[in-house]
Amino acid sequence: MSSLATLSRPYAKAAFELAENAQALQHWDDMLNLSSLIVSDPAMANLLDSPHVSDQQAADIIKDAAGDRLDAKFGDFLSVLADNGRLPLLPE
Repeated sequence: MSSLATLSRPYAKAAFELAENAQALQHWDDMLNLSSLIVSDPAMANLLDSPHVSDQQAADIIKDAAGDRLDAKFGDFLSVLADNGRLPLLPE
């Protein structure tokens, strides 16, 4: 099985490119760190892992938990992660 680092590498590269293009490396770093904390919280992890919560609903829960600290581009990034079942890779 692929390691988490291997699975997360293309998404990390995409996040870096989006941040670099927007000249917002620090802001993206902050948003990634916040999202990682949200998905790493045990109560939130249980909710996000629930079979009653779709991947897109999980992305929306993360966005709601972060409030206005995530911008629209980052929200789109979370949706891509969700569409590919990769939200659990955020801490990587």
